[in-house]
Amino acid sequence: MTLQRLRHQMESDVDYLRWRARTHHQSDLELMSHFSDMADSYRRLVPEDQRAQFEEVIERYRAQLT
Repeated sequence: MTLQRLRHQMESDVDYLRWRARTHHQSDLELMSHFSDMADSYRRLVPEDQRAQFEEVIERYRAQLT
């Protein structure tokens, strides 16, 4: 999967996490726990030579959720 595709998919997944947190009245801690699990899964999909670049994407989304 290309880095561009992973970014797009992660954006969709983060939107879903936000929706789920709102509709299921999840705490910020629960939301961030789900985000961390999701980010770990994405890290395994990113090629080693692109991980630093993708970490920036993860941190941008983490900042948006806090």
